[in-house]
Amino acid sequence: MANVFPDADGKNERCCWLKRSLCALVLFSASYFAYFSFFSGNNVVRDLRQCPFCEPSPPSPPVVAGAAARSPTTLAHIVFVIGASNATWAKRRVYTGLWWRPGAMRGHVWLDDEPSGQWRPSWPPYRVLRPDEARFGKEHAAAARMAWAVAEAFQAAEAGREGDGEVRWLVMGDDDTVFFPENLVAVLDKYDHREMYYVGSTSESVGQNVVHSYSMAFGGGGYAISYPAAAALAGIMDGCLDRYNEFYGSDHRVQACLAELGVPLTTEPGFHQLDLKGHVYGLLAAHPVAPLVSLHHLDRLNPISPNWLKRLPAVRSLVGASRHDPSRTLQQAICYHHDARGGGRRRRRRRQFTLSVSVSWGYMVHLYPAAVPPHELQTPLRTFRAWSGSPAGPFTVNTRPEATPNATALPCHRKPIMFYLDRVTAMSTSTTNWTLTEYVPEVLSGERCNTTGFDAATKVQMIQVIALKMNPAIWKRAPRRQCCKMQNANEGDKLIVKIHELGKEKKRRKGRSGRTIGGRRAGSDRWAIALAIDRPLGLPNREAIRKLRWMREEMREMRSGLTSQGTQTTIVDIQIHVLQKYKRLQMQRKRRLHSTGILDGSDETNFFETSPTEKNFKSGVGEKRARLSTTYCTQQVTPEEEDDISKGGGADKRDPQVNPLVRITQILSKLHLCKN
Repeated sequence: MANVFPDADGKNERCCWLKRSLCALVLFSASYFAYFSFFSGNNVVRDLRQCPFCEPSPPSPPVVAGAAARSPTTLAHIVFVIGASNATWAKRRVYTGLWWRPGAMRGHVWLDDEPSGQWRPSWPPYRVLRPDEARFGKEHAAAARMAWAVAEAFQAAEAGREGDGEVRWLVMGDDDTVFFPENLVAVLDKYDHREMYYVGSTSESVGQNVVHSYSMAFGGGGYAISYPAAAALAGIMDGCLDRYNEFYGSDHRVQACLAELGVPLTTEPGFHQLDLKGHVYGLLAAHPVAPLVSLHHLDRLNPISPNWLKRLPAVRSLVGASRHDPSRTLQQAICYHHDARGGGRRRRRRRQFTLSVSVSWGYMVHLYPAAVPPHELQTPLRTFRAWSGSPAGPFTVNTRPEATPNATALPCHRKPIMFYLDRVTAMSTSTTNWTLTEYVPEVLSGERCNTTGFDAATKVQMIQVIALKMNPAIWKRAPRRQCCKMQNANEGDKLIVKIHELGKEKKRRKGRSGRTIGGRRAGSDRWAIALAIDRPLGLPNREAIRKLRWMREEMREMRSGLTSQGTQTTIVDIQIHVLQKYKRLQMQRKRRLHSTGILDGSDETNFFETSPTEKNFKSGVGEKRARLSTTYCTQQVTPEEEDDISKGGGADKRDPQVNPLVRITQILSKLHLCKN
């Protein structure tokens, strides 16, 4: 065989050598992997090898089909985990006492040691959880302690040590966090507690979010974890704290552990971390359309209301107002008042002006002596500075500058006159509940403003806001800012504002085109804003609107007078007579201008004011004064038309063969709408 196959033996030897090498390599690899897995001291690798976030989470309570099977969430379903220490609790406990309700709430203050003084019954009960410096190091032990408190709170709830009743949510916060409990319940009630939820908000400062995480709920502003998510988090908390020991705060550790479970942050803008400095009234006065849930860092900021000299009374005022109508607290309402009424024939006509009002319910009111559009009013004034870095931000919300001594001053009509909450009065009937809030102005400086509405704005010494109590169920609907109306804006020193829900105000009688007789749609402020801001929005100009209002009022009075006398006439005859009366008044004004030599439109006579002795066509009803005044129309009247009017040409002398609708069209073509 060797002669036939001379290379057979060599190939067999090489094949056997290759097999032995492969076996040795496999044995060595298996030995190395076994040593690495079972004898390595790398905690992170060992924990990841166990893959805690790959294991199935503890079984959740059985989910019953249908939303109706879930009962509403209440305060009894929430367990609070308040982070504190003996050093901080002595200074910040007053803030916890503002919102804590003994007997109605469950939870604990987690201290790092036994308290030295007597523990008051009005405070939350406490538990002691000491930091483990040997395990986490002195620098990170405090943050790890508060993250571990979340797992401890769940275990206590699971064992029934948090009292009787179902636990649906764990809510974390600091000892200087002020919660608004009813609004917290309204927010959590939107979510199914049987699912894994992690609810909170990020910081207002971009720098803080960059340093920590945009996916993290900041613990000072508070965050909530549903019961299934807390159960899964407690199962992996031990190893998770070791993996993320280098993180700064406990809230970042909790977020990293929840990320391993695949639970993202559900953002709710009502949680306020307030990583800011200075005054924050500019931010709070333009609160988003969401319930106010929490405020933080109140012991480091200036008093939230500048009219208070100390921090605590300012916060106490806001908390006290929220108890009357929690859902409406800090909710913004915007309205306008446009004054265009004259002062009569013999008195000098007053200048037109517009007032803009932005109500932050239970907190303050901003009054502007000019028309400021809503998109600007809902943008916070930059009265605050960033927590770190550049004082001017950036921030996670848009801001508009405020005039300061060291900055470029804003136009005076863009600076609000601020009114602060003075008192709240609750009123009710058998069917409705509402509130009356009163606001007093700040002390104004001697600075004057040339804006036409400045005198009217500074004359106001009190603003009264009337509002129905808001139903918390409104937060389950699509968010929409509410509206308001101003009354008594032209007389006296008191301004009355009524807040109403858009689309719920009393509907007015509509004309053929769908627009209301009053000049705007029911349930909308588009016409009021268009008149105030002087933006057409596709609607007739202001001169035409006043003309139409005057004509409609004349037609309404004339028709009522004819009906009372039993006179038979048509609507066409009434329309033609009103148009002719409009032309006669124009000619009278033109002659008066020629006689006085005033041809520039600056006369002092109100065109739409008529004498009380002047009579309507075929009726004994005296004409009323028009509701709105106008600037004067400078359109010309031809000599032929003047002769026709002077000869008494009217509705009875028109050609009977001419179609009345054609006649109206001809008159309207001559009496075209005046343009500004």
